[in-house]
Amino acid sequence: YICPSGFPPYVEIVSLCDRMLSCEGGRSICESASLSDLNDLSTTAHGVKYFGHCIPGMHELALLISPCKHQVFPVYEVLGAASNQLYLPVNQGSCKHVYGEQYVYRSCSGGCTNAKCPLATTPLSGTTCSNLLRRKTYSISEDGNLVLVQREESGFKVGDIFQCGNGNCVPYSKVCNLRDDCGDGTDEDNCSNHFACNENSTFGKAYIPLTSLCDGQYDCLDLSDELSCCHANLINNMVLKMSSWVVG
Repeated sequence: YICPSGFPPYVEIVSLCDRMLSCEGGRSICESASLSDLNDLSTTAHGVKYFGHCIPGMHELALLISPCKHQVFPVYEVLGAASNQLYLPVNQGSCKHVYGEQYVYRSCSGGCTNAKCPLATTPLSGTTCSNLLRRKTYSISEDGNLVLVQREESGFKVGDIFQCGNGNCVPYSKVCNLRDDCGDGTDEDNCSNHFACNENSTFGKAYIPLTSLCDGQYDCLDLSDELSCCHANLINNMVLKMSSWVVG
């Protein structure tokens, strides 16, 4: 975090709102911060993932914005493997500007007001995730389905793997991140944090953040991010009317 006063020049984000004056002028963020300002913050400590203002050292923000809760993901048990341990905001919030694994965990835990869980409901099979070069290890969930697990120092843990429609798999960090990482677009299909351009590209589908939609600049090669806007339609109608008047 860059200190407003310049003294010191910056401090670690975990030093904010810890009731200690480590950054002159830094208290202003604790007094005026909103949930959307901190949506993109995340960290992992001792195998536990923290998101938003729930990261260690942001206790005062949790009092100002929303308390945090401990969440086990997935909620079902997997034989011989530990679930992911998360700390997420209790209150629901907008996930329009949240991407990757934070989007997955928050939307699939009911933490988003405008998003549904993008994870596939189709059970894994032995041929799934053929693109993963490392050795694949499976276990069985309590509902009888195959689950991909990964080995860590403390033992096996449920893998953060997204199942693509074409049989490939990508980590949660590559889901709803404005890029077609699956190759068939299924990692972006059920995401509400972007605008999908209408263009057909040999390099995959194209996506832009919602902040780039109708901002007066063309970000899609097919111009669909601006042509779909009300003011663009008005301009097109005016051009059409003027052309018709000139032609007679």
